[in-house]
Amino acid sequence: MQRLPRSKLSGTSFEIGEELGRLSKPILKKYLSHPVYSRQANAWKKTYPIPELMTAAAQSFPDCWEELRGLSTGCGIDLDDVYIWNCKPDFAKTQHDSSTSFAVNRLANRFIVQEIWEDPCLRPYCHLVDVRPIKRPGFLALYTPGMLPGNSFSTSRAGLVQSVNLLDIPAVSKGVPSSIISRSVLGCGSLLEAIDLLMSAPRIGGAHHILAWSGEFVMLSIEATGFKVTVVPVSNKYAHTNHTVHNEQKNPSQAQNLLSRRRYAEVLEELELLPDYPTEADVLAWLRKRPGIAAPVSLEAAAEKLNPSMTVFLRCVSSKITVQIFSSGQSEPEKFSFSVVK
Repeated sequence: MQRLPRSKLSGTSFEIGEELGRLSKPILKKYLSHPVYSRQANAWKKTYPIPELMTAAAQSFPDCWEELRGLSTGCGIDLDDVYIWNCKPDFAKTQHDSSTSFAVNRLANRFIVQEIWEDPCLRPYCHLVDVRPIKRPGFLALYTPGMLPGNSFSTSRAGLVQSVNLLDIPAVSKGVPSSIISRSVLGCGSLLEAIDLLMSAPRIGGAHHILAWSGEFVMLSIEATGFKVTVVPVSNKYAHTNHTVHNEQKNPSQAQNLLSRRRYAEVLEELELLPDYPTEADVLAWLRKRPGIAAPVSLEAAAEKLNPSMTVFLRCVSSKITVQIFSSGQSEPEKFSFSVVK
């Protein structure tokens, strides 16, 4: 598997969106015209009030909306189709966007790890984007073609570290896509601001966020759905996949993601084998031994792989954030680090 290309983007929200659109133009047009996806998108247009949802997103998050408009222009795809694509994580079952996150929060040893199963059709076109918006904190994030960055792993130069797991729950007909909310968090100037945004934003679907902030000893697990938002402090070793695990979120009407529950049970067992106070070396040694646990669902079943397409290791200390990206087939990770801008 090739290493993630790295792209540096800057400018206004619209200009950044245009660059994102240009990065994904070839594959996105092909993917959105695929008969399987086209049928699904047409079904969503009949099920959800798309014009009203687009208006709500534009009013609630104008900067992100400008980025989405720019993305539409850059890739030459109608805005409503780009918007629906960004709703896919909420409208579709999350087997298409599987991930496992685990975290360690022990004072000097504060890590967040995310294993990601990207659709094999899209994985070769993913980028690591280094974004410098005007008058906003810059950030580093995974960019899946056509999807606003921030909906997976990300870290901002203001000090935020964020890992997002999409939740396999029913979507509602009012609110804002998880992709826009996760992107907006990257513009926050403090942990409190990020928490408040996640607690108050009306949401179509569901996502789980692990948040940490440079210089803060607090690490949080936030499960946010169209019905409820709950917050649990992360202490020592913690794990999450693509279903709700907070006690307050348990609901028998939720979709049952069996692959997610299997991954969750297995990673909890593995975490027990780590030392009670794991170091960076302990976690990295564990990661290098881990096999894939479950395969993703793809438009091309023959392209499915048993191993995660990438594993990301994020370390957050008082003034520095370090990112290591392990890709399938690569013996050594890509490494990035930057100082936090106060």
